[in-house]
Amino acid sequence: MPEADKKVRMGGYSTGKDDEVVAALGLGSCVAVCLYCEEKSVAGVAHVMLPRKESRKSEKRADILIDKLIGEINSRGVETQKISSKIFGGASMFGNRKLNVGQENIESVEEILEDYNIPIVSRDTGGEKGRSVWISCVSGKVILKKFGECEEHY
Repeated sequence: MPEADKKVRMGGYSTGKDDEVVAALGLGSCVAVCLYCEEKSVAGVAHVMLPRKESRKSEKRADILIDKLIGEINSRGVETQKISSKIFGGASMFGNRKLNVGQENIESVEEILEDYNIPIVSRDTGGEKGRSVWISCVSGKVILKKFGECEEHY
């Protein structure tokens, strides 16, 4: 795995530029929303813990985190229409099909990105295994490591 210049904590977000690497480690039902603009070598990750429909106002909700991440990327000179996304995570960690926060997080992220007209160009979501991701700001390439498996490249 590459060394991360910035590690995003649960319910947080971070951006980087040029040769920096941003990582979200230990995703279970959380979703890592990786946004990037290859043209400007800018990327960022939001570590979404809660879906948009969560009733309480929480900084860890998909809508709030993605909005803040887009704002941060915009402040680095990237127009929203130049942003692409890759999403990872949303596992059903506890086998409870009635309470599947992972699936709710995935659906919220998809809806929000669609509202912003940001395309999802690749993904690895759902399932029952946790993941960690690293995104290269210069290329937008993501390394994914599922627990107990070999790394994959997106």
